[in-house]
Amino acid sequence: MRSILFIAMIFSTIATATVDDAYKAAKEGDFVGSEKSLRTYLMEDPNNWQQRYNLGVLLFQQKKNEEALKEFELAENTDDLSLKSKALYNQGIVAISQGDLKTSLLKHKNALSYDLSNEAIKENIVWLEEQLEKQEQQPQDQKDQQDQKDQKDQKDQKDQKDQKDQKDQQDQKDQQDQKDQQDQKDQQDQKDQQDQ
Repeated sequence: MRSILFIAMIFSTIATATVDDAYKAAKEGDFVGSEKSLRTYLMEDPNNWQQRYNLGVLLFQQKKNEEALKEFELAENTDDLSLKSKALYNQGIVAISQGDLKTSLLKHKNALSYDLSNEAIKENIVWLEEQLEKQEQQPQDQKDQQDQKDQKDQKDQKDQKDQKDQKDQQDQKDQQDQKDQQDQKDQQDQKDQQDQ
């Protein structure tokens, strides 16, 4: 019985040392080492939502967004409302980094529901709504620009056609004038020949 208690104390010390090692490594900028220590710890305590969240942060700092997202989603299982809010908030941050602003907005709104006083979440929600509005406006602006371009193209084509028609009319008139002049000259020449 005594040896079982001793073994449990050793595992507890190893687990604590692993988390301490993870914090120390992260503080020194060794995110890979910190990640390794946390993964070792989580093998022993997979439902430690705080350490799942911490692992998500480390993974995100290493630009391992998909892995970070999974850890933040697992951390969301916590009963700790503050941690749940942070996990949702960071899911939203990952979504921003992936260009998915709609998902990010949903995650931020969910995070706010667990931490109504969090100003950072509120600010991000306002920013996300503005960005989504701009994205929705861009296609309308592009459509308006295309419509304006189409109208200008149509006007240019009509102007070119009108210019061509005017030129054709002028050419016809010039040809008719030349013909008339030639006819007059021919008549005058005939008259002059008859008079001689």
